[in-house]
Amino acid sequence: MATTGRIVIPDHDFAVTLPEGWTRIDLASQDIDALIEAAGAQNPDLAKSYTAQIRAMAAQGLVLFAFGPDMTSGTNLNVLSTPNMGLSLDFLEQANLAQVKALANGAVTSERVQLPAGEALHLRYALSTATGAPSPTIEQYMLINGDKQLVVSMTNASGAESSAIAQSIELLS
Repeated sequence: MATTGRIVIPDHDFAVTLPEGWTRIDLASQDIDALIEAAGAQNPDLAKSYTAQIRAMAAQGLVLFAFGPDMTSGTNLNVLSTPNMGLSLDFLEQANLAQVKALANGAVTSERVQLPAGEALHLRYALSTATGAPSPTIEQYMLINGDKQLVVSMTNASGAESSAIAQSIELLS
């Protein structure tokens, strides 16, 4: 299983290329436990947050999780693949924008963009935190992939990294 570079997820008909220094975590192995244990040694609060985040996303269709070069800064990529049920990007925008605005700290930017993989909804926002810690920044792309929808989210990534990831998405169906 590839952990860097181009990552193919054949069961969900897509591929994405990770920027230099990013590492995919095998969601079906002991990698998650080892990673969380290592993060806990450096920052127990971060490890606790990642544990909750990964478990919640796995229940919602998480198929790819990767960390950026500095795990302690919270830089990560996650890709959810869920049934599309015939929904359009217009509907996804309406449904998701209301939810994101309820979670956001400040403005939410929403735009349609043309990626090599096709038209996508692009959201940018910061999450509210109850702890007073700096708000994580999110770049999120939603795409229709046949009978699935992909939600590609980058947390605390640089603009260049987020753009490179979005531009690298390939729909394989």
